[in-house]
Amino acid sequence: MTEKSRTPPFLEQKFYQYLCAFGDRCGLQVYVFTPGHIHWASGRVTGYSYSHLTRRWNKSLFPLPDLIYDRCFFSNKKEYLTYRVQMHLLRKRRSIRFLGHGLKGKWQVTELLSNDHQITPYLPHTEKVLGSATIKRWFDEYGELFLKPQGGSQGRNVVYIREQIDSTNRYYAKGRDAKNRLFECCFSEFERLYKWLCLFMNGRSYVIQQYLVLTTDIGEPFDIRSFIQKDRRGRWQLIGNVVRKGKPDSLTSNIHGGGIAEPLEPFLKQHFVNKATLIQQDIQSISMQIASTLERYHGSLVELGIDLGVDQSGQLWLLEVNSKPGRTVFKQIGDQSARRLAVRNPIYYARYLWDRQLGG
Repeated sequence: MTEKSRTPPFLEQKFYQYLCAFGDRCGLQVYVFTPGHIHWASGRVTGYSYSHLTRRWNKSLFPLPDLIYDRCFFSNKKEYLTYRVQMHLLRKRRSIRFLGHGLKGKWQVTELLSNDHQITPYLPHTEKVLGSATIKRWFDEYGELFLKPQGGSQGRNVVYIREQIDSTNRYYAKGRDAKNRLFECCFSEFERLYKWLCLFMNGRSYVIQQYLVLTTDIGEPFDIRSFIQKDRRGRWQLIGNVVRKGKPDSLTSNIHGGGIAEPLEPFLKQHFVNKATLIQQDIQSISMQIASTLERYHGSLVELGIDLGVDQSGQLWLLEVNSKPGRTVFKQIGDQSARRLAVRNPIYYARYLWDRQLGG
């Protein structure tokens, strides 16, 4: 994980406190470390364990773990490249097992899921941005497009662009910048638009996606987060579904961009009436299918946050899959059962692997 100028030097401290405490109850020693603090020659690592007796984090030297739950995040390419080297070295050690391996970028995930004919009807048309020719072709075909970075962005650095044939401002763009602030701008010609886009993308890899109208009747953007995990028996379990809803003038529904969380069932009954039950069933079945397909082509996974959209006809669309999802949405909607399971299941699954596959 990215280190911070704090003690201990990481985010999600409440979550890790719970993992340490619940690990004790399940007979597992849990500690938190960053790959940069591994002492490769001695096979030890400087990390932190949490004591509920003293309510303090204790810094200590630990042996390299038998099981690793990867929650590493990075804010730039340099951090990611360092992380990748360290993960490669850890995976080479046969004594270490990862609960799951993080997914790659949005384009790679789309390619993997395209192998499954049951999933392809849920995939919006998506391509990698390879240059100005890609953008021009999309305007010719659709008249509008949606661009988002290949790496997870929490709603940041995304932009919607449409072509306005009968306007002197031929191209209208609306999006969120690196600080998740809304912006709007117009361009009179394609060359100016593309020059601005190059600055906006700033060397990052982007995908271009079919723009879908995923809003309520009053124009509020929304999506549905389906959260699934491996349980104590090593099987996929649907923990819960949450609607994330943005303001009418917002491009995205992401919580980091000012969105709010709502329970799924009443939302669907209000906005999709007779289709609500079918949509819920569809969400559960496609979530399980996505998990199964990704494990078949990508490798082991421990949990997924699957973001889905529903258009105004009731059609379900897959927007994104996150292998390191947050779980605060369950707290926001007051779902204590889902919240409890979401933080316990990584320990349950680790215990399952320890008992069944690592010989206890």
